[in-house]
Amino acid sequence: REQGYFGYMNIDSILTQDGEVLFTEVNGRMGDCTHLHYWARELIGKNYLRSTVMLNQNYLTPGKSFKTVLTELEDNGLHFDHKRKKGVVLLIDDTERTGVIEYLVFAPTWEEAKKIESGALSIIDSGNG
Repeated sequence: REQGYFGYMNIDSILTQDGEVLFTEVNGRMGDCTHLHYWARELIGKNYLRSTVMLNQNYLTPGKSFKTVLTELEDNGLHFDHKRKKGVVLLIDDTERTGVIEYLVFAPTWEEAKKIESGALSIIDSGNG
């Protein structure tokens, strides 16, 4: 900002096993995760980074239809709930062409996000056994 930049930016980082955040790259633009930003802003609100943990995976091969995965997430209470502002959103259905899906988990805490993600992965991965 001191150099005159304003707007979106990509900041890549890694979290070490010791809990230290190491920044690896900064780009003065949005990159491949722009869609995650827009989903979060629409579903959680413009200040989503202050209240929400987000977990995302793509290129997952469920071994079952997108509709079946969605139904099983709903049946298990893991789908995104607008009132509670937490749960799983299925972002991409490319099961017919490449066999993959992408999801995004929203939760207020890391622990809750990991629990939701674990449940979602057990549903998604259950078709690969």
